[in-house]
Amino acid sequence: MDARVTARLNQDPHDGERYPTLSEAGRAMLQRMREHPAAPRYRNQSGNRLLAEEVQQLRGYEDDILGAGHPTAVVGCLRR
Repeated sequence: MDARVTARLNQDPHDGERYPTLSEAGRAMLQRMREHPAAPRYRNQSGNRLLAEEVQQLRGYEDDILGAGHPTAVVGCLRR
């Protein structure tokens, strides 16, 4: 496994590792949601862990799929 992947899959990553492209406003909103009195208690946390260049690669792949003539009813939901 690539060292970058291994490093990013550690047992207890912080939010910066879980959500590397999350803005400061997004981080503040996430914190407010976690601290809200009605927030659910989660035992496990996850995150997309996608770096900015990986998001761009994924969007390029999505564009390739959309351009290949796949049914937009199925693939269109990827854009939501």
